[in-house]
Amino acid sequence: MVVKFFCPHCGNAIEAADQYAGTTGRCARCGQPVQVPGGAGFGPAYADSPRRRTFWVVILAVVLAGTMVLLAMIGILIALLLPAVQAAREAARRSQCLNHMKQIGLAMLNYHDVYRCFPPVTPDDPAAPGWRTLILPYLNEAALYERYDLSQSWDAPDNAFVVNTVLPEYNCPSVEGPLLRTHYVRVVGPDTMADPDEIVSCPDIVDGLSNTILCVEWPDSEIRWAEPRDITLEEFLAWFAEPKHRRGHPGGINVLLGDGSVRFLPYSTPVEKVRAMLTRNGGEVIDFEGL
Repeated sequence: MVVKFFCPHCGNAIEAADQYAGTTGRCARCGQPVQVPGGAGFGPAYADSPRRRTFWVVILAVVLAGTMVLLAMIGILIALLLPAVQAAREAARRSQCLNHMKQIGLAMLNYHDVYRCFPPVTPDDPAAPGWRTLILPYLNEAALYERYDLSQSWDAPDNAFVVNTVLPEYNCPSVEGPLLRTHYVRVVGPDTMADPDEIVSCPDIVDGLSNTILCVEWPDSEIRWAEPRDITLEEFLAWFAEPKHRRGHPGGINVLLGDGSVRFLPYSTPVEKVRAMLTRNGGEVIDFEGL
């Protein structure tokens, strides 16, 4: 067997037969006396000498320090990029929500073209179909609408298939929760676009279609899409004025106007200004660009 070791003086690699273990010779490079490892009284070989152990300790420390620095840099990058990624995701969800409301607006206007009025709201008659059900044919859901029995209430067993069908158009993607729930409701009250005592059509919108809200996004809604229920004017204004709601889009909600356009309504908007947007004949001119 051959013993391999290094000269402790110059570091020259030396090979010697194991029978010479423990004997002393001279290095072929520097001529200094060297002892072949393994013999009695020799002590640890050069490979295990304090100098070499120190060398490997230093190498290990450098590697560990480099790894820690790399992990710290990765953590900093994640911390910097995460808000940007979350903001990009929310921007995409807000855009999708806006598109849902535009589809609803187009369906409402198509319904108006056929019946010369907007879908009615009937809060005092829970057996009547809700407006979200009435516009199904104009949301490319004519087949689903045909399966709905208008002579029965929305929660009747014969209507179970329809009301248990998930319609993404009625959900805001920024709000988690049951998919059968809707986040798009109409604000019901006197002189609104959803006046329960009147059949409202475009000529009734004295303030102008582009100045009057037809439908709002309500992130806290627990209403199922087929349920003929919405939110009253005073309930909505009280909810909008509360600073505690943070569900949905940061800073505000999307609203659908009578002309089918969708605008973002910040929570910082004064409540009386919101009331003016929700009434159709107050004579107000709303500057949405200034919100």
